[in-house]
Amino acid sequence: MSHVDGTKPEPDPLKLPEEGSLEMMAFDGSLAGEPPPAQSPLAAAAAAEAEAGATEAEEGPADRKKKKREKRKKKDRKEKEAAGVAAEASGPSLLDRLRQSSPYTVMLAVALAGLLIGVLLLVLELGRYGFQFSPRK
Repeated sequence: MSHVDGTKPEPDPLKLPEEGSLEMMAFDGSLAGEPPPAQSPLAAAAAAEAEAGATEAEEGPADRKKKKREKRKKKDRKEKEAAGVAAEASGPSLLDRLRQSSPYTVMLAVALAGLLIGVLLLVLELGRYGFQFSPRK
C-alpha cells in the first residue's frame, strides 16, 4: 500500500522479545523456568467453591429431565432383559437385518426386482397371444 502522495508507509516495529529468549517464554508470558505465581489458600478455596457452585447452578430442569429419561431407559432395559429371553433366541428381525445391509446387497435387490418385473411383463405379453411361440398357419 502507498499513501496518496506516493510514499510508502513505515511499518510498525514488532515488539518481539530479544533473540534466544523466545524459547524460554511460556504461553502465559512468564519465563519457562519460573514457577507460576503463588495463589493464596483462601483464593484457591474461593475458586473451587465458585466452580462447584457454577456446576450446581448449571443443572436446570432440562438436566433433571435428562437424568429421569436415562433412569427410565435403564429400567426399561432391565425389564426387557428379564422378559426378553425368548426374543433373543429368535434373533434380529428382518428390518434390523435390512438396515445393516451393504449398498451392494441393496443393488442386488434392485436388480432382482427389475428382472422380476421384466419377466412379469413378458408373461403378460405372451398371454395376449395365447402363449403361442410360433406363428399360426
